[in-house]
Amino acid sequence: MKGVRPETMVLALAMLLAPVIGGQVSQDPLPLTGDLFTEMLGGSALPLMARALLALLVLGALAFSLVRRQVLPVPSMPLVASLGATVALLGMSSFVSAFPTVSVSSWWSWVLYAGAFALAVCCAGREKGPALVLGAIVVGCGIVGGKGVVEYMGQAAIDPTWRVFAGWNNPNGTASMVLGGALLAIGLGAALQGPWRWGAWLCGGLSLATLWLTQSKGGLGALAVGLLCLVVTAFLVKRPKQLALGAVVVVVIAAVVAIGVRPRATSAGGPAAGPRVFQASATQVQSEDFRKNLWKSAVQISKDHPVGIGTGNFRFYSAQPGLSDQTVFAHQTFLQVAAEGTWLALAALVVFLGRWFVKVLPTHESEPDARRLMKAAVVPAVLAWCAHGFFESNVYYLGLGLVFFTVLGVGVQMADDMSSPEWSPSWLRGLVAVVCCVVPLLAMVLNGQQEIARATFMSALGTPQLTTAAAQLESMGDIESTYLLGVYASTSLEQRLDRLQRAAEKYPRTKVLRALARTQLQAQKPGDAVATLKRALTFDPNGLPTLAELMRTYDAIGDKEAAGATARRMVEVEKSPSFMVRAIPEIVPTETFEARVYLASLTQNPVEKARLFGEATEGYKRFVAITAPRVATVGDLGGIDRKRAAEIVQSGQAANAQYAQALRDSGQADKAKEIDAQDQGFVAALADLSKPR
Repeated sequence: MKGVRPETMVLALAMLLAPVIGGQVSQDPLPLTGDLFTEMLGGSALPLMARALLALLVLGALAFSLVRRQVLPVPSMPLVASLGATVALLGMSSFVSAFPTVSVSSWWSWVLYAGAFALAVCCAGREKGPALVLGAIVVGCGIVGGKGVVEYMGQAAIDPTWRVFAGWNNPNGTASMVLGGALLAIGLGAALQGPWRWGAWLCGGLSLATLWLTQSKGGLGALAVGLLCLVVTAFLVKRPKQLALGAVVVVVIAAVVAIGVRPRATSAGGPAAGPRVFQASATQVQSEDFRKNLWKSAVQISKDHPVGIGTGNFRFYSAQPGLSDQTVFAHQTFLQVAAEGTWLALAALVVFLGRWFVKVLPTHESEPDARRLMKAAVVPAVLAWCAHGFFESNVYYLGLGLVFFTVLGVGVQMADDMSSPEWSPSWLRGLVAVVCCVVPLLAMVLNGQQEIARATFMSALGTPQLTTAAAQLESMGDIESTYLLGVYASTSLEQRLDRLQRAAEKYPRTKVLRALARTQLQAQKPGDAVATLKRALTFDPNGLPTLAELMRTYDAIGDKEAAGATARRMVEVEKSPSFMVRAIPEIVPTETFEARVYLASLTQNPVEKARLFGEATEGYKRFVAITAPRVATVGDLGGIDRKRAAEIVQSGQAANAQYAQALRDSGQADKAKEIDAQDQGFVAALADLSKPR
């Protein structure tokens, strides 16, 4: 393309790919579901490899530009200082983190964001470059929108209220991505001519339709903020008719698509997509309360850890205040930045964004129409993303974060006095290229290779290829691989203990500590096992899996008094906010029912025994009624697969039989017969879970 730098084309390619492959989140290792390319496009096992690919494009192009050009556009010093401070403070928190390897790996994403911002400023220019980069974003969001529509059409017959994912980790992340794409499409289409205009608006319509199909209240609220801002900017740039036409066309396309998929949903009976947006059901109240608890937790964590907890580590500390389960995101970008990188990092980010809005918003008569129209959409898109950041940790999704900071960089070039050309010596540019581009890129490629090794290892479990996969995984040397090898590929108790101890030193998440405690108990080290579990409780004081493990450990070493006290503590957890307002309300926790069964085994009072067994049985019946059917349908719900669900149902069946016997022992034979009849419910649940799907 004439008049466009090669670096700009590479940036545009990255922006096309970012919405498509950047929607997954690095959490627990997952097995591969296809080849590497297919996995990055539609799977969830390789988010770090997808990041490495995007980093290769962005940081590679930035390094090329730094080495090749003596004079480069440089943002104003307040922008450079505030963004640099944000990234630096988030990075510094890694030095005090209990999870340093996870923190550093997550921090590279913020370095990549800064690199995307710098590349956009350096190479986007003011005319063709912005249109190309924004066009790539709009097309990428249009692809996501198309995937969302196709996904809904495939699921509507099964569940008309299905919320689309479109290749992203969850519908709220999808909503945030396509939200900005729809707003950018309005202005970009108005700035273009001919078929390019209608192509942009078509992508915007698909994005808007998928936003509706995600049924994200926060996303639709942020859209309202963006549209209101668009009205303001349309009059500021004095082009309200062109932008109004674009908005109408995008909305009409979205409405046609949404109506077009609706008959397939309603033909199956029940509501179509959308009612969730208008309902204030118990589920919606639960969702809002859960978010509020997470926000309170983020504030409390920032108070308890004034120097930060490390980038990407909110998931490990989120349950520490006792208000919520362990959750990956705070569902609030700004509070998560404060918790992970201190309030200073948040202040620096706010200064950066505030400065950007103040400088980009003004416009002048001398500006070309195309630039005015694109600017009129860029500002609302950024504002809408910021608004949605109050309800989701949206920037923490790599695809969105990369696009967000790139759009900010494009906006800098659209403003009159936010950047200026600066000459710098070759040695300085080379040093910056190595430190800020090459080193982070190599680190992210290494993280991606480690992730591939972990995914390959998980795929090899139970196959003859396990030995080869384990050898490859061991060569990676990262701490999470050490944990996986300890759990799945240790040839002796001593080797397992050694690996898990090394993993727990720099990766002390609760599941690692529980695995270590079980191994310590097997190695005849009960004191160490108890200490390890108590350490896990410092991260999640209401963690029922850890408390249940501690109860079993005390029981195994013969300390019935401590085991009983732990069981009573588990029952008390039911009164805590983290239990009453859970991340996934369809999952009924069963550890407190196990605690009641254990307490019943300790008492000799038949009435008390019957009461405890009765409460446990009622709880297991809730699991059978709520959780088991969902697991039977979807196969896995929050880590509970059909096998685990069947084990829980069997525990409930045993508790029901013990309840009936306790009633007989206490002279309530008639009621015992009624309880015996309840066994059929457990039998039916087991049969449902065993059906082939």
